[in-house]
Amino acid sequence: MSDIQEKVENVPIQYPFIEEYLNEPNIITKKPGPIFIKLMSTILYLRQRIGFSVESTDSFYESINNNNYSKFESINNAELYIILLYFINITCIYTIDNIDNEEDAKKVISKIQSYAIK
Repeated sequence: MSDIQEKVENVPIQYPFIEEYLNEPNIITKKPGPIFIKLMSTILYLRQRIGFSVESTDSFYESINNNNYSKFESINNAELYIILLYFINITCIYTIDNIDNEEDAKKVISKIQSYAIK
């Protein structure tokens, strides 16, 4: 196992607040929202924080403001990148588990994985 892979797998241990964060409601509606939207908007937020490009035309861009990112604020960019990779990983797993058509799932996963690149 590579060093980065090990770091990604240890994210929930190193940052236990993430599980709680994922269960937090939408800060605007105060109601739980779809987990896929939360995962994708978090990926976009993390990309922005790291300095990667984020297009305002991305279908999840408007959802960035629906989450409370306060616990991410003190984390440095190197660690945020590892957390980004973790979110990409769990979003891909979620996609595999929830899209029945294998070809459709592959397309979505390919797009999600592209978020790891600047």
